[in-house]
Amino acid sequence: MIKRIIHKLLLSCQEATLLLELKGANQISVFQNIRLSLHLTICSICRIYKQKSYVINKYFEDKIHDEAIDNQATIERLKEKINRSLSANK
Repeated sequence: MIKRIIHKLLLSCQEATLLLELKGANQISVFQNIRLSLHLTICSICRIYKQKSYVINKYFEDKIHDEAIDNQATIERLKEKINRSLSANK
């Protein structure tokens, strides 16, 4: 009985890393979050993975945000150029 409970609570490292990625996308349940927390308290390798995953995700989020700003500026410049061209042709 106790073995079953422990087995249900403990995650493999593979399951823990998957849950870490899903947690980053806010897609895990409370029970999964508890299991993940328990795993992270005993597994230093997965704690390191969590830190590195956070840094990588943050980098890409910033990169996407910067590109979105650049794209918006490009769109505005193109709109102005089109408007000037249309005004010159009138």
